[in-house]
Amino acid sequence: MFVSGHRKNDLFSLRLHQVIAAKLRADPGPVLRKARGTLEARRGRPNESYYVHEWERLLNGPREKLLAVLVEESEYATALRHTTPFTGIVPPKETWAIQRAVAEEWQNAPR
Repeated sequence: MFVSGHRKNDLFSLRLHQVIAAKLRADPGPVLRKARGTLEARRGRPNESYYVHEWERLLNGPREKLLAVLVEESEYATALRHTTPFTGIVPPKETWAIQRAVAEEWQNAPR
């Protein structure tokens, strides 16, 4: 089965957000502060208003719902991850390792 380059990016984003979810479970304070600060900086950008609202709703709602959306494979969650407020949560070395793992997974995927 052939999978587009967009799917590869979606897979990377999913893997990255799985790590973010683990960090959120382990130490939620810093992760939530960083995400809220990112959303505050994006407030007022017309092209992001829907996503800012959705992320704020998730950040202020039940933690389990936020954790579920971070790792689910629905179109809704995939779209939200494209405008993640969790940038900078995963250090560069970890991010690169995730990128390498996804590239390897991608290379070995049946097409």
